[in-house]
Amino acid sequence: YKWHISKGQSIAKHLPETKIWSDLIKEANLLKENELPKSLITYPRYIPLFLMVYPHRLNRDLVIWYNQSLTASS
Repeated sequence: YKWHISKGQSIAKHLPETKIWSDLIKEANLLKENELPKSLITYPRYIPLFLMVYPHRLNRDLVIWYNQSLTASS
């Protein structure tokens, strides 16, 4: 939880004030699997443990991928 790190990336986005609902749905369901940690994809059973230790690492892509993996295995 450092305020300053020597290596890193800061991303600032200026979002539009309004969007079309269908575009929001498409954007919400878009999965960027290449941004997920490879070790979590290999061992999905560790995702709940990972999120308990690193809750600040939770992101939309991880939730979508994990949900899809749970529904596929059911």
